[in-house]
Amino acid sequence: MAKFDSFKQREKKKNIQHQNSLEMEYNNQLSENDKRFADEFSNYVNGKMASPRKMGKALADDHRYLVNEKAKLMFYFMEQLAEN
Repeated sequence: MAKFDSFKQREKKKNIQHQNSLEMEYNNQLSENDKRFADEFSNYVNGKMASPRKMGKALADDHRYLVNEKAKLMFYFMEQLAEN
């Protein structure tokens, strides 16, 4: 049982260190504009958005290059979710 507890403690410590490094990465590598956008987007999704389906359609209705860039952002977002 003691080995299992120490394993759990090591895993918990690794998870905390990983979370701290992600927060540092987020804070150190985003430009002010990127931080502002991420915060505003979170606020928008958290109460201002009427229809996710309609919003998704509106985001997809753009010039091909911009749609590709939006998709890239979405894929990086999904990758980050998979890591956490």
